[in-house]
Amino acid sequence: MADKQSLNSYKDRLEEKERTRYEEKISLIGGTDPYALSKGDLVSDNKCLPSVTYIDIVNYFINTESLQIYGSNQPVELWLGS
Repeated sequence: MADKQSLNSYKDRLEEKERTRYEEKISLIGGTDPYALSKGDLVSDNKCLPSVTYIDIVNYFINTESLQIYGSNQPVELWLGS
């Protein structure tokens, strides 16, 4: 894992065009550079996670497109052990 100094200098290592684009992107998330965060800046409280209900899980599995829709039965066959 990279040390904190190399993570903080990520933006500094970018060329001007890429650095400008990077700064535009992080402005969308409040201007906080994710590479400059320390462990103490993060929240580990489970209460901050969104609630997930039974209906959310059903909707995910039923209404989400699967690989089978795209014509590949291989993942399904591997899962079924066929």
